[in-house]
Amino acid sequence: MYCPKCGAQNSDSVSFCTQCGASLQSTFQTGFQRPQFQSPSYSSPPKTELPPDNKLVKAILVTIFCCLPFGIISIINAAQVNSKWAAGDYEGARRSAFEADKWANIGLWVGIAVYLIYAILLLIGVGLEGKNI
Repeated sequence: MYCPKCGAQNSDSVSFCTQCGASLQSTFQTGFQRPQFQSPSYSSPPKTELPPDNKLVKAILVTIFCCLPFGIISIINAAQVNSKWAAGDYEGARRSAFEADKWANIGLWVGIAVYLIYAILLLIGVGLEGKNI
């Protein structure tokens, strides 16, 4: 006999499935029953709600001017926002927009820090240029 929960084959003498532990009592009368799978359900937004801002422009600018690795991560997340929204995955679209903004901000601050360190080192190097060390 087959388990109605997981579909595993069991001997006719057992009362519970050897794989998942589900009761086999109801299958004595009805035989094998294929487990029912549910498709994922997506929440629908209110009719007036617009898709979240995907932050793609910010991601591209951070990639060009500040920090390439973090900017690429931000672009990937920004590109997913509109397709997830169109597919009905509204929470996934909001999460991708948040991630795109987060990685763009990280790239922005890392880029600013690198430029500041570079400027400080350049000033120190210019200050020591005329001295013999």
